[in-house]
Amino acid sequence: MSFGALLTGLSAIAPVIVAVAVVVVVSEGIKSAKPKTKSKDEKEQTEQKEQKKRVNAPIARRNTYNTRKKAKEAAQRAGGGKKPRHDQKGYNGSKKSHYHPDVNDRYRKTPHGASMHDHYYYPD
Repeated sequence: MSFGALLTGLSAIAPVIVAVAVVVVVSEGIKSAKPKTKSKDEKEQTEQKEQKKRVNAPIARRNTYNTRKKAKEAAQRAGGGKKPRHDQKGYNGSKKSHYHPDVNDRYRKTPHGASMHDHYYYPD
């Protein structure tokens, strides 16, 4: 085999080698350019963060009484004598039964005032 025949053979193979090298480089670049998908745990954590957004209202007072009657009377006093709103256990995701005073103020106007979000808990 002569040197000229060897060069002719290499010149025929060289474009194929270059083409293969380009395909490999491009395909590796595409692989790294793919957006990374989140695992199940990461997705669940972001969903939980989105669901647990804080309400802008101030923290509600949570008063606990040993009888239902005492809790109802305290909520009624806080509401200026109006009948309090009753939320039973399980209503709107609540874990305990409680009363809310019937006031129109979403936020308390004075430090000791009542807000509609205050809770008066009693045992079930």
